[in-house]
Amino acid sequence: MNWGHKLTIGMVLFMIFIVVLVVMMMRTNVDLVTDRYYETGIEYQQKINSDANAQKIISSVNIQYLANELVIDLPQIDSGTVLIYCPSDNKKDFSERLNSSTTRIKIPKSIKNKIIAKLKWVSNGQNYTYEKEIKL
Repeated sequence: MNWGHKLTIGMVLFMIFIVVLVVMMMRTNVDLVTDRYYETGIEYQQKINSDANAQKIISSVNIQYLANELVIDLPQIDSGTVLIYCPSDNKKDFSERLNSSTTRIKIPKSIKNKIIAKLKWVSNGQNYTYEKEIKL
């Protein structure tokens, strides 16, 4: 086998390697954190303000994971929502309403590893946001 054959075999193997990499990259699931980047960017100052409000009362916010349930204890609350964000798969994300100071949320067994609980609530006309990473 002369050097021309070796060069041709090397080039063909390299091209096959590149094609395999492209196919693997196309099959990889890439989940975006949000599809609404522009709107989220505009609302960011409101989030900064509500994060600052939550930092003032952080000692009275309690989130615990107990027996496939997320138990959320908040001080007085008028209304609110909690987004259960699963970083590994956006199809497992879900949202629940916060109706009282203590809320229990069932976490499906299909969610493993970790979740991020993103709380937004209103109390006495003030907006609050709080995030906590929870390892399951």
